[in-house]
Amino acid sequence: MSISVHKAVSLAGESPWLADALPEGFPFLVIDEQSKIIEPALLYILATQLKRGQRHWKMHTADAMAFDLRDWFDYLSHVSWVNPQTRKLEQGKPWDVAGEADYIAWRDAMQEIISPHTKRPIASKTISRRQATVERFYAYATSRGWYHGEFVRTKVKKGRVHISSQRLDSSHAKVANSFNGTKSAYQEGAESAEPVRPLTRDEWHQLQGALGPMPSQRENDLRPSRNRLACELSIGTGLRVDEIASLSEFQLRDLHQAWLLSDDEERDQGFFVLRVVKTKRLKARDVLVPGYLIPELMIYLDEERELSIKLGQQHAKKRGARYKRPTSLFVNAAQPIQHAGKPVSAHSLSWAFNQACLDANITQSIEKFDLDTNEHYREHLSRHSFHSLRHTFAVWTYHWKKDNGDAEPWKEIQVLLGHATLAVTLDTYLKVVEVDRRNAGRIQFAAKRKIGAEHA
Repeated sequence: MSISVHKAVSLAGESPWLADALPEGFPFLVIDEQSKIIEPALLYILATQLKRGQRHWKMHTADAMAFDLRDWFDYLSHVSWVNPQTRKLEQGKPWDVAGEADYIAWRDAMQEIISPHTKRPIASKTISRRQATVERFYAYATSRGWYHGEFVRTKVKKGRVHISSQRLDSSHAKVANSFNGTKSAYQEGAESAEPVRPLTRDEWHQLQGALGPMPSQRENDLRPSRNRLACELSIGTGLRVDEIASLSEFQLRDLHQAWLLSDDEERDQGFFVLRVVKTKRLKARDVLVPGYLIPELMIYLDEERELSIKLGQQHAKKRGARYKRPTSLFVNAAQPIQHAGKPVSAHSLSWAFNQACLDANITQSIEKFDLDTNEHYREHLSRHSFHSLRHTFAVWTYHWKKDNGDAEPWKEIQVLLGHATLAVTLDTYLKVVEVDRRNAGRIQFAAKRKIGAEHA
């Protein structure tokens, strides 16, 4: 069983559910296999964050609470326990029968986990914050009558602690040992990124149209091209959304100089090396930018981006405020005016991608709960996240290279993605490539990326 954090989306103004809808961007936990919301967690976050109304909640705090609870529920889904009613060994312990022993075992299990974000052991303050969130959740559940008994009976130490070898052999958690290479299912899940879900050919075609035109096509389509370009960059290079948001105009101008010095065939079919410094592991790496994207990026830089910056300057001048010209490649669009010309955030790019999925009807159905009527209903949410573009790049590159005679393409893919080890790349994608072969195996990678460009 896998558990994910999802975000509420805005409803249309005429929707009958509008009055009862969650605020846009509000997090909630979903059991992926059942498309079912974990209601106690949602109700707790709602009670904590919406005490003063829908306009006063804090996104970062709510997100932190959701991910803390996600880790706890994910841990419980991997716990084996004897059901006293059936007297059988079962996988996955219900949250309302978990107790202090499970709580301590979870804390101990976190000592051995390598964070997928920092590539280092989880920080003591992170473990401590997760524990505090779970303790407060159970205090709330007890006050509501959902949980019976005392969840924590002793003063359990928070954060990183010294774990004896006996504690490591606890029946509640067989924690990973970095020396013998074995890992618990919970640790493997905690150390991995989101499920690998590459786009199909048709999905990418639909998304290209929903994201907007390429800069060279805006004569007949006046929608902004920034979001389309950011996604083209990700699916064409494997860059993460935060890496794209941190690119500078100077990096593009240097890339353009190399493009100008190349011949026509290389400009259209070749790739150009871009040095990326602000990466997940803070270790610089080279990515290969498709040649056809570079002139499109330059058009955006000199036209759409420049217009947004000028509007930002004008707005700041009217308010008597100081405006600092950004160096970032991608900036906020002309509307809303108060944000025009400012560096774009990774969150904004991710939101735009999710919205494009909704517009293109690339969705999944999620069960939700109406607090006033106590009724369940279903809502369609984005099937993919921005990170799916990076996954798609990896899977399509694999098939393209295999179809062109490269027997072992994984090492090069590891370098392009910036993974610390080859094992990370294999663990992430090896199970996916054969399943996805029907989508990408017979189609050249470069051609698939450009599908839909003439139709957008």
